[in-house]
Amino acid sequence: MNDATGTQSSADATRHMAVKKTLFPVESTVAQRQPKTDRLILERLLKSAALDNRLEEDVIRAAHVILVKWADMETSGTLATLSETQLQGDFLAQVWGEALDYPGPADGLALWHRIQHHIIAGETPDAVLGHFHASAEPNPWAVIELKGPKIHLDRDRSNGRTAVD
Repeated sequence: MNDATGTQSSADATRHMAVKKTLFPVESTVAQRQPKTDRLILERLLKSAALDNRLEEDVIRAAHVILVKWADMETSGTLATLSETQLQGDFLAQVWGEALDYPGPADGLALWHRIQHHIIAGETPDAVLGHFHASAEPNPWAVIELKGPKIHLDRDRSNGRTAVD
């Protein structure tokens, strides 16, 4: 706002400057040091993946049926009557294996993408994802850690850690 002399007050000038400021400079020192490929999502790859229509309608429908079946079991209360251990094998095979197309070693393929209970650094997650061959040492890319249907993932369970931690 202008004062009686027609000049901008210092408070208004400060507010005006604050509006133009950004959280980080356009070319921050961090952005200058890191290669542009360190971004989480690469736009050129996202666009090509979004245009990839390799999934056929019948494959999508079959996956949907599996996911709806599991959602219905949760809604009906069936899942709440079972433990993580009781559900684990079926969930991994049906949801991860069939619906999401991560075959396991028992599916009889030369290359599979899901292994249950593979030890990593002394820990045994519920499953791991990657590209696995019978003749090569497994090199997992991602870990799957399942929790039972009664576990609240955001509540502390022990030592201040949540089930996800």
